[in-house]
Amino acid sequence: MDRENHRLQVFTLGGDLVDLWTGFFRPQSVWSDGQHVYVTDAVPSLSLLSHAGARISRCRPVLNGAHGLHGDPKTGCLFLAEGSPSRVTRLTPEAD
Repeated sequence: MDRENHRLQVFTLGGDLVDLWTGFFRPQSVWSDGQHVYVTDAVPSLSLLSHAGARISRCRPVLNGAHGLHGDPKTGCLFLAEGSPSRVTRLTPEAD
């Protein structure tokens, strides 16, 4: 993440710059489940992206922005670490 420039930078394992993903306001955290990329920012919002960086959806699940983000690939739950108030929010996917 390049928080001060409001973007994500994508690199190869060798350190070569591949792409710049924009459209965020001070991105806070990023996590991938292997199919999608999830990004929190200071709007605050949670964005769902394809692995190519295309935004699929965006929502506002927290009040003050999540500075930490992790997911459980088995359940599909996302965990957002918030600083104010200090808490962890669990987002559970809806059943199809």
